[in-house]
Amino acid sequence: MNLTAIESFCHVIQHGSISKAAKALHMSQPALSLQIQELENQLNATLLERSNKGVTPTEVGNLVYEYGQKLVTIAENMRKDVTKMNNVQTELLVATSSTVGQYALPCTLFIFHEEYPDSKIITRITNTKEAIESTLNGSVDFAILEGPIKDEDKQTLKDEGIVLQRIARDELVIVVPHTETWEDIDEICIQDFMNCQWIFREKGSGIRATIEAKLIQEGMDLNKLKILMEMDQTSAIISTVASERGLSLLPRIAVKKELHYKTLKAIKVKEFLFYHTISLAYHPKKIKSSLAQAFLELLHSKERGFC
Repeated sequence: MNLTAIESFCHVIQHGSISKAAKALHMSQPALSLQIQELENQLNATLLERSNKGVTPTEVGNLVYEYGQKLVTIAENMRKDVTKMNNVQTELLVATSSTVGQYALPCTLFIFHEEYPDSKIITRITNTKEAIESTLNGSVDFAILEGPIKDEDKQTLKDEGIVLQRIARDELVIVVPHTETWEDIDEICIQDFMNCQWIFREKGSGIRATIEAKLIQEGMDLNKLKILMEMDQTSAIISTVASERGLSLLPRIAVKKELHYKTLKAIKVKEFLFYHTISLAYHPKKIKSSLAQAFLELLHSKERGFC
């Protein structure tokens, strides 16, 4: 059966006239009439009732029109998907939690852009919870997540066919102002840790989840933590700590500059270390273009260049 004839028939019904449909399709009226006639012959049924006022579908014609619209829609969607696969993708959308997006990913994007100068990577800075939601609803190509992923989130991602892979690990360090008070202190015991005045990232962030998971693992009571402030921007926490307003636990990668210029100092907990995982989430159907495949390979390679 000729799909073009079915499309033409649908146009005739929509316009209520063969002449108007022919004009819209940029073809002659006799040629369009011939297509309709051939379709009627194939179906062995009359599809149109003709009059001086135009044409109206017969009962069978209405049925063919109903199915025809579905076939036309399917064909159009197929054409679009094939076009997407054949065309070279030049844009990728990446949801990333703030620490990775602000302090690790920029160097990776620079490296990638050098190799693919026509590419455009759009980053959406958010927290881990929202990055997972963006992955599930398909609004991003990749999500780079920080911290432990809840078991229920892992299961949901798995059920939706989302691939979840750990790609890096960073250490969380206690950051203190680089002042005389802390000059000779490189580590503190857990009792002192619990008595410090803390400035933490907000609940829902990967950093906060890493801290809480480790403290629970070590048998600490989270309710006894002295949290002075919660902030949703790592940069704001860095500024506040540098101003001697409190201490924080942050990924080493986020404070490299401050440690280098000695505006902050990194110390540790004597009894244990905080390790911060960085994971990648994506749906395989999003990795069909050569650009997406190349970006995925870079994220898994040692050359990814996290700053």
